[in-house]
Amino acid sequence: MGHTAFGGQSVYSQTEVVNLLLGISIIPILLATRASVPSQYTRWFVAAYVFMLVSYVSTVAEGYLLPDAFNLIEHGALAVAGCLFAITLFLRRRELRRILRES
Repeated sequence: MGHTAFGGQSVYSQTEVVNLLLGISIIPILLATRASVPSQYTRWFVAAYVFMLVSYVSTVAEGYLLPDAFNLIEHGALAVAGCLFAITLFLRRRELRRILRES
């Protein structure tokens, strides 16, 4: 069960907090490995990842403050993150196809 707020209602679930902590804990790995990935893909991927983290933060925040606003931010950020991840994959796939044709 999640912790309770003033009215005894659950504020957030433990899964939401774990997702947020895991998302934050991956940041050092991304920073350490970014040099090995071509920059055009890194920018799109990092942008998608930031939107995913915004979604995680909003999920926890909605239990404390402005639940409707943070719920909208959560879902909007996830939608943007999904689109940016898709763009990243599309660009990388196109680049790999070009490389394979040239070899």
